[in-house]
Amino acid sequence: MENKQNANEQPQPTQVKQPQTTTQNENGCLRYSLIALAVFIIIVIIANIGGANNGSDKSAVDSTTVDSVCADATFCADTTSAVSNSDVSVDGGKTWDYDTSVDEMNDSKSRFASLTSDNSEYFDFPYNGGSYLKLTVRYTKKWGTDVYVSISKGQFNCNEYDGTDYVRVRFDNGKAIKFRTTEPSDGSSDMLFLSNSKKFITLAKKAKRILVEAPFYQEGNRVFTFTVDKSLEW
Repeated sequence: MENKQNANEQPQPTQVKQPQTTTQNENGCLRYSLIALAVFIIIVIIANIGGANNGSDKSAVDSTTVDSVCADATFCADTTSAVSNSDVSVDGGKTWDYDTSVDEMNDSKSRFASLTSDNSEYFDFPYNGGSYLKLTVRYTKKWGTDVYVSISKGQFNCNEYDGTDYVRVRFDNGKAIKFRTTEPSDGSSDMLFLSNSKKFITLAKKAKRILVEAPFYQEGNRVFTFTVDKSLEW
C-alpha cells in the first residue's frame, strides 16, 4: 500500500530562477547613460579649451606680424604726407634730393639737386587736380651749371613782349628778386630755365625757405613755397 501511494504521488515542480525585475534593469541603464553623458561633457569642455588656446596663439602671432610690418614700413597705413620719400632725410626733416647720372657715350657725370613745393595750385581743365612746382639745380659737362623750374601739370607763360619772361624768387625774409627765364630748346611749356644760376645757388645755399612766383598760361601768377631743414649743398 505504501508503494502504491508513492506511485500515485505527483512529483514536485522544479523551482526556476526568475529574471531580474524591470526596476533593476532600468537602474542599470540609467547609470550607464549618466556615465556616457558625463564623458561626452568632459570631451566637449576639453575641446573648447583647446580651441580657445589656439585662437589666443593665432591672435598673438597676427599681432606680432602686424607690429613687425609697421616697424619696418616707412609710413604706416594711417599716415599721409605731401612730401615725397626722396625729400625726407634720415632724421625726418625735409631736404633737397640729390642724384647723379653717367653719360654712357663719354662717361661724364651729371649732378642734380631738386626740391618739390610744399603747396600745390589748382588749374582749370585739363590740368585740374593740383599741380606742384619743382626746383632743380643741374650740372652737366655740355651745359655747365643751370637752374630750372618745372610744373607737374600746366603751362608756363614766358613772353618777352607781354612782360612774362621772368619769375620772382624770395629767399627767407629777403626781398623778391627777378630771374629772367627762357624756354627749353625743344619748346616745352612745362619748364623754364632761370638766368644767373650762380646767384640763385649762392642764395639757396643759405636759405631754409624759398618762394617762387611764376606766370602760367591763362592762370595768371601763382606762388609756390619750398621749405627745408637743411639748405642746398652744392
